[in-house]
Amino acid sequence: MTLGENLRAIRKKRGYTLQYVAQKTGYSASLISQVERNLVNPSIATLKNIAEVLEMPLFAIFDEDKFEEIFSSECVVRREQRVPIDTGDYGTIFSLINPYKQRKMDIILIEAEPGGMSGEEMHTHPGEECEFVIHGTMEVEWNNSAYTLHEGDAIYIDSSKPHRWRNPGNEKMVVICALTPAKF
Repeated sequence: MTLGENLRAIRKKRGYTLQYVAQKTGYSASLISQVERNLVNPSIATLKNIAEVLEMPLFAIFDEDKFEEIFSSECVVRREQRVPIDTGDYGTIFSLINPYKQRKMDIILIEAEPGGMSGEEMHTHPGEECEFVIHGTMEVEWNNSAYTLHEGDAIYIDSSKPHRWRNPGNEKMVVICALTPAKF
């Protein structure tokens, strides 16, 4: 990852907004955003101030191994630290709940309103996945078969075979999904 990506990852992990970091450093949110997107070359003094607000040593921004050590040492992900995944609309919200860089799998919280779905088309990708229904009903189409899952049910599939899902119920569906290999 780049310097800016490292800063953004730590900021999001801490649950800080651009505005919060801007307020604490005295810089504009626009400048912080530009630093995170690698659009500007900030001074060492600017990086030091940002690093202090992010509660990390300055050298860890530049040293990938130290950054990973700091980033991965915190094993708890708070609700506000979940990373939203932009995967389209379809009445669904996806949140990555294990946003560690060196992970081997993605754990995703899926929240879908009635009629929400993974998309119109069938999907395929390398790996495996498991969905566990926490609340509501989930209908999964996989490998030319359809399965209806209710609270407490789970499905484990080979993701290389065509699949998709939807919420056929009249209440919100909440599902935890584990995917390998990690791709988000």
